[in-house]
Amino acid sequence: ALSGLVGSDTAATLSYTGSSFDDKNSSTNRTLTVTGLAITSITGPNSSLPSDYALSTTSLSAAASITPKTLTITGTQAQDKTYNAATTASFSLGTVSGYVGSERVTVAVSGDFDGPDAGPHTTTATYTLGNGSNGGLASNYTLAATPNLSANITAKALTITGTTANNKPYDGTNTASFTLGSVTGFVGSETLSITAAGQFDGVNAGSRTTDAVYTLADGTGPNAGKAGNYTLATILPTAMMAAFQRPEIDAVAQEVEQTIVAMMREAAGS
Repeated sequence: ALSGLVGSDTAATLSYTGSSFDDKNSSTNRTLTVTGLAITSITGPNSSLPSDYALSTTSLSAAASITPKTLTITGTQAQDKTYNAATTASFSLGTVSGYVGSERVTVAVSGDFDGPDAGPHTTTATYTLGNGSNGGLASNYTLAATPNLSANITAKALTITGTTANNKPYDGTNTASFTLGSVTGFVGSETLSITAAGQFDGVNAGSRTTDAVYTLADGTGPNAGKAGNYTLATILPTAMMAAFQRPEIDAVAQEVEQTIVAMMREAAGS
């Protein structure tokens, strides 16, 4: 504060020729020094002149701060991922601008989706700065998070091996039943309920083929998985063969036929 004004003089206007901080880097504990201080005018009814006064010093120092410079980033995108029971998101980093001169800092990005399950999700990209090149210090810059980025968590594909079609007796339908194979690809210890259905390529007795179509349902118990987080599809349908067993009447007919043939042979030989 300026003091020492005489009479009705109320204020003095000062000028300076230079100013500098004790260091160029960001900090809340910097010293600002102003040099070349001079009185340029005096306010008050006395019509005093600047030359009527003399400053006790032509330089002053004071505590001050240098705040980090705000960087701007455009084009950061959240990446789709396959279900893994975690919310961790990954990103493609956008373009950063706003540096001082040729300085550069390193930028890492992280974030979490708003849920772990398969489907559309949103996330916020949070940036971490590190010391970079050409004198770029992370402490001299700041970079605000990018909110509301959208991406998808896609269902995880399961693999099944060893499913077989079951034999059945002729019943006039082509409905097939199956013995389920071994399923792999679950995340951790998660499990699902899986059923298989299909139709034979005909209803008559004999060797037939069928494709197994799988239906997933939520699991049960402490390791229950959600069906929506998985898929189980036959990319190249596997044709499975099973034999229709003829009903017992066919066996009786065959026995009668064999008896008649034997009688005819016996008659022909006598």
